[in-house]
Amino acid sequence: MKFKALFLISILSSSFLFGSTFNKKNDFQVWEHQQITWMPTPTTTLYFQTEFRWGDDASILYFSYLQGGISVSPCNWLTVAPGYRQGAALRPDHRRIPVYNPLLDATLKFKICNWTLEDRSRVQYLIPESGPDLWQYRNRIELFSPWKVGRYQFNPYLSEEMFFREYFGFAENRFAVVGRFTFSHLFQSDVMYMLRYIKFPTWRPTHVLRLCLYFDY
Repeated sequence: MKFKALFLISILSSSFLFGSTFNKKNDFQVWEHQQITWMPTPTTTLYFQTEFRWGDDASILYFSYLQGGISVSPCNWLTVAPGYRQGAALRPDHRRIPVYNPLLDATLKFKICNWTLEDRSRVQYLIPESGPDLWQYRNRIELFSPWKVGRYQFNPYLSEEMFFREYFGFAENRFAVVGRFTFSHLFQSDVMYMLRYIKFPTWRPTHVLRLCLYFDY
């Protein structure tokens, strides 16, 4: 079972692809993320996301996903968001492996002086095309500074996320330095540098430049 799970982890992290060129040690990657949200009520948000990840020094698209869900805020310090993600990882034979991924988020929000801290817990059930199903727990902490600078209200913040996977325990860590730009009340953008460590089977660092676009309707 552990061998099958190891094979699944290799699919999810794409570490085995093309002779480990993706997520190789000190690989440079570019990720592009888009999100569209719509609030039918003041406490309910519908969202749709896409993301594309280029690896092997940002030369080949090796992973992508579509995700949709609903976010409910029963109070100003808690948000609960069930959702579903459909992923596709590239194999050495250039075939893409689908990964079916229902998930549930719970986010706590706190004010610390003028800083904002968001603590998101995510539970995922990963269902690949082959191999065993797999539970994954993720915990992400984001610390938003109180500073908003310039015409586009540049707002720096820090993010760290830890991944715990069934059979393997602590398997991935992401630390990011982010700048958020607010162009209007309907459009924001994040520019992020991420240092990502993946355990397969030893820890491998990768460097990620991630661009996020957020559209509200």
